[in-house]
Amino acid sequence: MIHRVRGAVEMVKAVAILQRQNLGCRLYLVGPVRPAGFRQEIEQLIKDCGLQGRVILTGRVSQEEVYRYYAKADVALAPLHPWGNYREMAGNKFYEYMSAGLPMVVSHFPAWENFVREHGCGLTVDPRDPHDLAEKIAYLCRNPELRRTMGEKGMQACRLKYNWEVEEAKLFRLYEKLMGSSVRPRSESLR
Repeated sequence: MIHRVRGAVEMVKAVAILQRQNLGCRLYLVGPVRPAGFRQEIEQLIKDCGLQGRVILTGRVSQEEVYRYYAKADVALAPLHPWGNYREMAGNKFYEYMSAGLPMVVSHFPAWENFVREHGCGLTVDPRDPHDLAEKIAYLCRNPELRRTMGEKGMQACRLKYNWEVEEAKLFRLYEKLMGSSVRPRSESLR
């Protein structure tokens, strides 16, 4: 979802800064824009910044289409504002970005900073500062080897740690602890 608290305004402003620096880039804001009135505001900002054709609002797309956008991307962005539970937990997008091999630029919340530092899969940014966001995007754009390395590290973390097989084993250990007996995964019982 494209929303103010998910950094939509700052991302558009960051692209405007990058354009002034002659760093040609394109921003795809993938998903529905909420609330409805915000769509006109973000479209006006795009127009005011002269970014028609540079910032694309896709609207709702299928999950398959989302992955096609990931395949075209160089960098993934998640500059969420400090609102609700955003500060405490990495969203599903982190794992999608990592599994797609994309380096991330995400909010500088302590939990998120620890996550990207631990996995070496991205950079953190002040989510309300378009200049900071533009600087981090530019840094990654100018360093393709770093982007590749971060993307590979994210993919490796998904292969080794963030996948259903690992989570399944944890879940069954918890069941065994709670039930006091061995619990056989369904996949094993079907063999």
